[in-house]
Amino acid sequence: MIRVQSKFAGLMLAAAVAAGTASLTRADVLISAFTPGDLVVLRGGDATNPDTTASTNQVSVYLDEYTPAGGYVGTVDVPSSGSNALTIPSIGDFQHQGLLNLSGNGQLLSFAGYQVPAGSADANAQGGADQPVVGVIGNAASSLNTTTVVNSYGPGSANPYIRGAYTNDGNEFWTFGKYPSSGATSNGGLAYVSGTGPSATTTTVEGFADWRDVIAANGQLYGGTGSSSVGNHGPYQISTGEPTTNLGNSLSNNTQLGNYPGGQSASALALLDLPGNPNSQNGLNTLYTIGDQSVSGIVKYSFNGTAWVNDGSNVGLNVDDVSNPTGLIAVQDPSNPNDVDLTVSGSNGIYTYEDTNGPTGAIPSDAFTLLVNAPANEAFYGIATAVPEPTTLGLLGLGCFGLMTRRSRKA
Repeated sequence: MIRVQSKFAGLMLAAAVAAGTASLTRADVLISAFTPGDLVVLRGGDATNPDTTASTNQVSVYLDEYTPAGGYVGTVDVPSSGSNALTIPSIGDFQHQGLLNLSGNGQLLSFAGYQVPAGSADANAQGGADQPVVGVIGNAASSLNTTTVVNSYGPGSANPYIRGAYTNDGNEFWTFGKYPSSGATSNGGLAYVSGTGPSATTTTVEGFADWRDVIAANGQLYGGTGSSSVGNHGPYQISTGEPTTNLGNSLSNNTQLGNYPGGQSASALALLDLPGNPNSQNGLNTLYTIGDQSVSGIVKYSFNGTAWVNDGSNVGLNVDDVSNPTGLIAVQDPSNPNDVDLTVSGSNGIYTYEDTNGPTGAIPSDAFTLLVNAPANEAFYGIATAVPEPTTLGLLGLGCFGLMTRRSRKA
């Protein structure tokens, strides 16, 4: 899939800021499908259950579409009640949840939450009483499916914080989050889910781990962490290939990709293969991560033929630092394949940035640009590029259901 992140967004800053400001008072417009190449951001909260730092309850989930220049297009509602509910804890108990990941086949977006109604008590604090579930959607709003249960996480176990899910094709998932506070190794952390729906089979891969993001590239699983449960903060290669069995409680399963400056966490990561660097590992040579410890910002790594290295810098997001950075998109610039266009989402908005120093140069110190403000009393989480039309409906393999019932909301 080709993701489109046009350089002209910077030329339309005034329009983008105006669009972001307007979003503070807008009403949701339901859409039936995403426009390929646009941005999709996972949003939490509404007028009934606001998502603020003062709230500690489950909030409704929405998938908002924006143009690359920051113009609001529309929203897909995720069920917030009933047997297909998928809600997330509010930003008041932020545990890096709400990741939104593009699938390996470029046809799906995946995320995760809890099968409890909006307004319920914070699921992260319920000790296994609430059931984690996976959400997945293709191009059409009617393809949304939130029925896949992550059985190893509970109920009845020491519940970790589920943060997101990654899939290659919608038929299997890797779910990730925080290990239980008890330090148990038999549930949580990183899990492999085979199949879809309530009867999906879940296998613990790394129950002790605390992953902020997990993705796959060229058949290899990668993760980012801000916890010493895995090792040092930063990005890692997880074992070998895409593990589907229990790896046991051992840090030797994972290989850290370079030293991480400033003790910063790796809340999301993106890998690329840029033509200006002849070296590569597993077909990749450039890695970006975002984090929120020490200073909110972004770190860049390059593969030099032997190891992944960085220049020790951590570029802040700007004077209005993005709060709780969660989502990251990195794509080659259309006009220069050695430049990279970056998009970052956090609870307070969406930001853009361009790395013009090539695959081996230090990341520039230019400030990030605010593209969209989050609506009042609501928060943004993960971000991804809108997916294209599936080649066939069977590609989803999900037994999808439609949900186009509008929930009223006032900003």
